[in-house]
Amino acid sequence: MRINELVRQMDEKRWRSLNMIASENIASEAVSEALASDFANRYLIPEERPECIWDFPNQSYNREVARITEDLAKKLFVGEYADVRPLSGNNIAYIIITSHVPIGGTVFRIPDTCGGHFATVPICEREGINVVDIPFDRDTCEIDLEALRSLYRRHRPELIFLDASMVLFPQPTAGIRAAVGPEAVISYDASHPLGLIAGQGFANPLLEGADVVHGSTHKSMFGPQKGLIVCREDGEVAAKIRDNITPLFVSNSHVHHIAALGVALEELDLHGKVYARQVIRNAQTLAATLDAGNVEVFTTDKGYTQSHQIWAVIGDKDEAYRSFRALERINIHVNQIKVPFTDRYGFRIGASELTRRGFKEGDMRQVGELMVRCIRENAPPATLLGEVEAFALSKRRLSYSFDDDAALVEPAPTVALV
Repeated sequence: MRINELVRQMDEKRWRSLNMIASENIASEAVSEALASDFANRYLIPEERPECIWDFPNQSYNREVARITEDLAKKLFVGEYADVRPLSGNNIAYIIITSHVPIGGTVFRIPDTCGGHFATVPICEREGINVVDIPFDRDTCEIDLEALRSLYRRHRPELIFLDASMVLFPQPTAGIRAAVGPEAVISYDASHPLGLIAGQGFANPLLEGADVVHGSTHKSMFGPQKGLIVCREDGEVAAKIRDNITPLFVSNSHVHHIAALGVALEELDLHGKVYARQVIRNAQTLAATLDAGNVEVFTTDKGYTQSHQIWAVIGDKDEAYRSFRALERINIHVNQIKVPFTDRYGFRIGASELTRRGFKEGDMRQVGELMVRCIRENAPPATLLGEVEAFALSKRRLSYSFDDDAALVEPAPTVALV
């Protein structure tokens, strides 16, 4: 029973820690119940399946769960087609790229130095697909739309793959569509802002000209580790994706994860608008607190962030690692990164999980002050650890879930903090 004991210890540690990993979140009891259900032992076989896939008996509940979940996804993301079979964000990247780009074709993607995802280039190299970096204006840290227009005319890519995993602001999807015209498929990896899009706190790419929005469902969205694809239209783009998923990438789509995703989407349907606004306000408040405490936070003329992420800039790689380890010792968890658009290192910090635990602006100021004392003031780790654990343990109730009516009180509109 050693594994079970580690499971129990991990479950307890989450409440004694301040987890600000931007790619993680915390699931509600209702989501966890679906994950632990008998669906975990069963197959989901779509009615419209390739002939090579056997049909299974006892599919009525399974298929109804998938139908409800897909309907909720279409509603929240304003699309005509949704697919819940993919297993993860990386799984989706392979599906999207190979659905639309032939061998020898071309993909435009976000450069690594501007926050692009690490998996895109290896996938394309393995499949014999050319990769071209989307041009950025390094002064504004935004896509250079005029340069993109010129580059598109030279290369004529089959796919514009907006694959950023480092996300402070929405991509200019409408401007990208205007620059490349109607022919290229635009697929927007929204793994990080997916929950904010569902809550209408972050620009919806499908309403601005993208063909596909997709991503993993456990970052700003508080679902299970799963993949979700939503297409603006149920047409040729959707058909290519649908036909590529099975049998090439998924046979059993893990129906317990689909059920859990459906529950998370139901919670977002009820609480998403309030949650999304609070996440952004919390991220902005934390950024301002760190900046005021002499921990530099990456910023542009638009401010620190309009998402769940902020980027703290510490120094060289060794300096960043020392600060990272210092935070780990006091149960504050962040990602160490090379900060996009710079030559320096620091942290990617996410506000989603703490928001789900009921943190508001005053709480985030307290979190920021604890981080400042650790990174800049070298306060004794034992003292800080005690303060962190006591503070964290005072926030054990999960908000924005079915058992939290208080979350329906809507905060004031979000404003950018510069």
